[in-house]
Amino acid sequence: MIIRHETITDIKKVEEYYAKQFNCNVRYICTTELNTPDVPCDIFYRTKPANNDDRGYFGVYWDKDSKSLNTLNADMVEGMHFAMIEHDGEWFYSSTLSDEKTVGDKIIGGGRQHIAGWGFLVFALENGNFVRIDK
Repeated sequence: MIIRHETITDIKKVEEYYAKQFNCNVRYICTTELNTPDVPCDIFYRTKPANNDDRGYFGVYWDKDSKSLNTLNADMVEGMHFAMIEHDGEWFYSSTLSDEKTVGDKIIGGGRQHIAGWGFLVFALENGNFVRIDK
């Protein structure tokens, strides 16, 4: 599954940095808002969670107030719905409430806040992987 992402960071640098910090593999998953509409976070997954209550997701986002990159626990992303549209073997999704994608004759919008559009399939994250949930 080839997914088109619009990242806010240099994901390779973030993966390398946090792989050293956490002493495990870290990989980019997606860019999406979490609790705050229209504040996108690059979401990463680490193979060794920090503790038993941690699923392994963390986010990197731009804090407008401090004007700096910050991190947060992003475990809440698991189970959120990602409506995606497929076009020519690539998948597209809306990353934030105001982000709208039109690809071919399909459209998707609403980020994680709500799903709007047509021609999409719905996925969710499970253990760092997208799985289709609208079968």
